[in-house]
Amino acid sequence: LYDSLIELKKIQRSNNLKNGFKRKYPEYDFVYCFSDARPIAHRTLSGAFDRIRTKCNGDVPKITIHDMRHTFAIMLREAGVTLEDIKDILGHKNIEATFIYASFSPVANQNAMKKYNEYKKKLIVNM
Repeated sequence: LYDSLIELKKIQRSNNLKNGFKRKYPEYDFVYCFSDARPIAHRTLSGAFDRIRTKCNGDVPKITIHDMRHTFAIMLREAGVTLEDIKDILGHKNIEATFIYASFSPVANQNAMKKYNEYKKKLIVNM
């Protein structure tokens, strides 16, 4: 999914340059946007996703765009990405909004303890 979204952004940028579009929101880098880089309203995007999901005859669970965003953030955390980097990736204005991912993932907590234990072993060896 990540690779597909990156490819989508490349295509959007290329089309914008070819067609002479000036970004109306240069401070943002929306994944889901119109050809002139205007953001797509949440309801529009959610409605389109629901229609696609319905056409899949129940093969796709009832999830929301926000559920996918949340899953992405948890996967980032489990991959060892720092909360500060997750904050920037998700576009949170402050770190407090990102703290939910600090304790949500048992895998991330296990990875953190594993790193700590490896660090302790190195300290003992070097004493």
